Amino acid sequence: MFFLSGIWNGLGEIRAHKLRSSLTIVCVLLGVASLVLIAGFITGLFQEWDVFQQEMGWAQKVQVEQAQVPDYQRNLKAISPGRTMADVRAIERLSVYAQDVSPEMQFRPLMAFKGNSYTQDVTGVTQGVLAVRRYRVDRGRFISDLDLDRAEQVIVLGSRPVKDLFNGHEDPLGKVVTLNRQPFRVIGLLHDYVSMDGTYNILSQKNRVAFIPITSMQRRLLGLHQ
Repeated sequence: MFFLSGIWNGLGEIRAHKLRSSLTIVCVLLGVASLVLIAGFITGLFQEWDVFQQEMGWAQKVQVEQAQVPDYQRNLKAISPGRTMADVRAIERLSVYAQDVSPEMQFRPLMAFKGNSYTQDVTGVTQGVLAVRRYRVDRGRFISDLDLDRAEQVIVLGSRPVKDLFNGHEDPLGKVVTLNRQPFRVIGLLHDYVSMDGTYNILSQKNRVAFIPITSMQRRLLGLHQ
């Protein structure tokens, strides 16, 4: 009885103060809508971040980058060769936690094919990059042990340099592109990675790659011998 009476009194207050009641209802609706919108935005943001992180392999990847020698080790700089392929082989042999190891070197040459040119980072790698950075080859093949041993001038392209260099008019496989005028034969094409956020592909960075044997990077492009 008291419950029904309370409802009736409440309805009476709403009828008596229509403007105040309308404003209250509108404010409540706006507040609820704002919470739903913010919750949806945050959920979508985390889902996109999870996709990006999984595709880039960040959750399971430890990356060691070049750094300046600390002051307390300056006296050892002259006798230290820096990081070499011997370090890579030691990690592969001795570490019980590293499932895959991907030594990488980057260089930014001018890539060209029949008058089309494209400037981007080219990365010298071994086969470990496929597992560590989660790439797969859609056509052709990837860099082999023989390519590494011989420092072959071969290259595997992501979808973005393929579009910029070949414009969809030619099959890139078997063609020769130049890196700072040095010829490299295309032996493989990587998967085209797409995850759209509206009109933006959050995985576009993953398509902007070109891989060559790390030994070819050292000897052919940089003149190093390790």
